[in-house]
Amino acid sequence: MKIKSYIYPLMLALVTLTSCLSDNDKEVNTNDYCYVSSVSLGALKRTIHTLDKQGNDSTYTVTLSGSSFPMSIDQRNNIIENRDSLPYGTRVNAVLATIEYQGIIGYKKSGDVDYVTYSAKDSIDFSGPIDIVVLSTSGTSERHYTMKLNVHKLDGDKFVWNQQADCADLSQLAERKMVWSNGTLYMAGKNADGTLLCASRQAENGKEWTIAPMNGAEKADISTLQADGNGNLLLSTDDGAILTSSNGTEWTIYSEPVAGRKLIGITTNCLYAMVDGTLQSSSNNGLTWKVETLDEKAELLPDAQFNLTQIKQDNGYTRLILSGCNAQVTDQKVVAWSKAWMVNESEAKWMFYPHTADNYRLCPQMSPFIVMPYDNGLIAMGGASIDGKQKAFEKILFSPDYGLTWSNKPELTLPAELEGCKDAVTATLDKDNFIWIVAGQHTWRGRLNRMGFAN
Repeated sequence: MKIKSYIYPLMLALVTLTSCLSDNDKEVNTNDYCYVSSVSLGALKRTIHTLDKQGNDSTYTVTLSGSSFPMSIDQRNNIIENRDSLPYGTRVNAVLATIEYQGIIGYKKSGDVDYVTYSAKDSIDFSGPIDIVVLSTSGTSERHYTMKLNVHKLDGDKFVWNQQADCADLSQLAERKMVWSNGTLYMAGKNADGTLLCASRQAENGKEWTIAPMNGAEKADISTLQADGNGNLLLSTDDGAILTSSNGTEWTIYSEPVAGRKLIGITTNCLYAMVDGTLQSSSNNGLTWKVETLDEKAELLPDAQFNLTQIKQDNGYTRLILSGCNAQVTDQKVVAWSKAWMVNESEAKWMFYPHTADNYRLCPQMSPFIVMPYDNGLIAMGGASIDGKQKAFEKILFSPDYGLTWSNKPELTLPAELEGCKDAVTATLDKDNFIWIVAGQHTWRGRLNRMGFAN
């Protein structure tokens, strides 16, 4: 292969090396190898924007370990990059990079003419892609790479809310419960005269809500509305039947009435319901039910504002968290139960999270009380707390330990207009980690930026 003229300056590196050898040193071996075998980054600086105590913009700098962001080498397409993008605000105009290679190496910024001989002691400007060339020591072969550092263009710690078009007709729903199913938002509601209505809209491109009667669901308890993950909606009725619908407006019997039964959640494999103070499950689409095994007395189960949340843990276990209000709990904090399994959900045992004196980070009971999985934990929001210490939708609480402890997480915020809201409010989560909130006639969609990052 003929070597292009711009490569010859790099041969000076080999010439210099050869000239520095003494007569007693070994001869430099030449070969046709020319490739990059590994790349690692040195320490990185990141500028973070925040607000000071007076509410003014302020910045501070933190140091990141470059080893936390491995560089991938695509030897087929000759591309070197970090697949896990660097955080927003990372400075990449002067980065130390350790490059392991065979041959003689040089680099230049895309668009430049001349190559620079690489040295691990010199920082590289990665504000744009750089071109790398590796020349074999024999001078007969060369290989070109494009190397770039990917940096998130959005601040991952920023929560962005967008208000959607208002729908005045939603104001008639004095009670409401919303779920997401196969790209559509469904909100079961009841107006002042007791008529049951279903409001629906497309989550992605929809701009308007459609409201229609819930035919066949005259006795429905709208607080029990659930989505099964397969495009079906389910809810229970005042007489303990379970109904199903594919569109929110036409409902049919799914499971015959059982006195005192209230549907509280659906997992991948089971339905869960409260039946006269007992927690029961069905693994065969509601044909038969079994009483769940508890490690504490059933009186400590929630009796209102039920939330059943399923989470896949990093260790391979699947975990369910049942949380809600219980009028008998004197501290006016949320009660929570949990069970985890690797293989058999129906055999797992429920464990109660006791309220102890050393756990001062309990979640206050609220109405409504809304829980969903988010940001590698659980989030909770809701109406004014029963103890009067928290206003309606004042903040989002976060639990990193499956509902055991709850606290504020600064980046998790709610629309400012919601604080103290007295309208009927409901919320749900879609597949793209957007949180949807409907309050009165208003609709918001929001997401923590990093929950939308591909890497």
